[in-house]
Amino acid sequence: AALGVVALAGGVMGQLYDRNKFLESLLLIAGAVLMIKPGVATDLIGLVILAAVLALQYVRSRRRIA
Repeated sequence: AALGVVALAGGVMGQLYDRNKFLESLLLIAGAVLMIKPGVATDLIGLVILAAVLALQYVRSRRRIA
């Protein structure tokens, strides 16, 4: 549930690792709801969504620096 709160904050604030695109914010909010809702399957799906957005933002920020 704690990671769900982090994902929710990142989705609402518009920034997680890097500035969010609109679709990333929607995905973070959806992933947060899934992680906050009880259940192992929903937790795993939410965690995959969070990891995907984090990886996408990390790669995008590295490309901008290089």
